[in-house]
Amino acid sequence: MRSFICLLFVFVSAASISAQTNFSDDISNPTVITLTDDLTIENTVVNSGSALANADTDFFTIVVPSGLQIDRISLSRYAEVNDSGQLNDNTDAVSFFGVEEGSTLSHNPAGNAQDQADFEEDASGFTLVDANIVGSDLRFRLATADILGVPRRPDPSEWGLDPFSPLPSGSYAFVFQDTGARKIFYELSFETSVIPEPSSFLLLGLAVLISAACFRNRRQMRL
Repeated sequence: MRSFICLLFVFVSAASISAQTNFSDDISNPTVITLTDDLTIENTVVNSGSALANADTDFFTIVVPSGLQIDRISLSRYAEVNDSGQLNDNTDAVSFFGVEEGSTLSHNPAGNAQDQADFEEDASGFTLVDANIVGSDLRFRLATADILGVPRRPDPSEWGLDPFSPLPSGSYAFVFQDTGARKIFYELSFETSVIPEPSSFLLLGLAVLISAACFRNRRQMRL
């Protein structure tokens, strides 16, 4: 009797990581985070949509190293922080979220009217987010420049990023700001995957061939 050994190749990703920090308020010097795996960001913005002295806008850059890609960007939580520090998930607040490919943003969406217009022209994508879209993938909203259900860029030729494909390796500058005089807690999740090396495809193909051979031989032995 012949015996057959079937090999199973399993690719397992490491556990996700999280970051909670006070992001930079300086558009020219954003907080830089280099991805090594899935990333969850937790942070707050305060009065960033107003002209108040304590206005807080978050500028951060996500660096995707070679061999890694971003498969999904989602709003995991969105809540308003009350005076006692408690979170209200049923808030009617709205915040602005934007991205531009590169290490820094070219223009400040929290600046004057000209800055805002220039940002809208040059950004890879932007959208308004609120508590109603928690859990959803933001890539399509970013690409179409979705403003409360109304896309500013309905034509795919205007999209600065492909919402149906992973974001490849490179640097992506992000901005998150409130649109009013409130304190907002937000949580963003960046889901990643490893781009298989050519050798991995060969191993996977070998595994498929071996599994098929095992199946055929088992059938012949039963006959």
